[in-house]
Amino acid sequence: MAMPAAMPFHDYAAIPAINFSTLKHMSVSPRMYRHRLTHPEPRKRAWVLGGAIHCNVLEPDAFDARYLTPDPGVVKDLAPARNTKRGKLLIEEHPEWGTDAMTSDEYQAACVAAAFPGREILTAAQRAICIAAGDAVREHRAARDLLRGGLAEEVVTWTATDTGLACKGRLDYLRPDLVIDLKSTHDPSPERFARDAVKYGYAAQVAFYHDGAVRSKRRDGKRLPCIIAVRAGDDFDVAAFQIEPETFDVGRSIYLSLLRKLAECTAADYWPGVAPELWPLYLPPWAAGEIIDTDSSEDT
Repeated sequence: MAMPAAMPFHDYAAIPAINFSTLKHMSVSPRMYRHRLTHPEPRKRAWVLGGAIHCNVLEPDAFDARYLTPDPGVVKDLAPARNTKRGKLLIEEHPEWGTDAMTSDEYQAACVAAAFPGREILTAAQRAICIAAGDAVREHRAARDLLRGGLAEEVVTWTATDTGLACKGRLDYLRPDLVIDLKSTHDPSPERFARDAVKYGYAAQVAFYHDGAVRSKRRDGKRLPCIIAVRAGDDFDVAAFQIEPETFDVGRSIYLSLLRKLAECTAADYWPGVAPELWPLYLPPWAAGEIIDTDSSEDT
């Protein structure tokens, strides 16, 4: 039986609700959160590769329809150097392609993607990575068992209980009994991945998704989420992690704190930065031995 098609991302993005990818900017500052609402980060090549890995693992039948690996000659023709006449004309049409935030590789990918609407561009090497990562996950017994009996890229919407804020999530894989998140990583070993989980807020993210799935009555909530991590290169090693209650409670407290802060800032229409008040400046212990940068123009 064919699986139902996932909601197109542009339809999901149009839902007027808070997703975790935006909410996490509240951990920097409310000012950063508000800025990112109107100034989203440029789509990076690493994000394209991560999305392609997700597609090959979770929706392999859709991979070729979404991702294209064009001939190098086609790429060169569609993406002229930015300092050439043709390149400057393209940047006039797409000013964001000329910013320092977009690398040459990202500019090239944007040019080719514009010529093939609805598809993203992978190099031959990136395509091979996606295929190898998908094969590795399907060969891993625990990961393979987790990815059964559910739906990929499933959208859920809900209202947060204590703030009344509308929330949404695009879950990597949703079973009736379980939320599963897929991560591509440099190192899936348990100790290193635990550090990445802290750095990137993985526990808060999966707690947000889990509670959303329960609130929207898409799952029963008895089993806590799982994360599958695959190394995007080298040996394509895979690890599957069951979120423990202590980890889940920390993640839940983080995302609830961010939602409460967002509700307060919205009500007051006050969006402070990282240091809105007068702040004491202390030097670190090693400062006394540092050589002053004589090339600095900070005093001008």
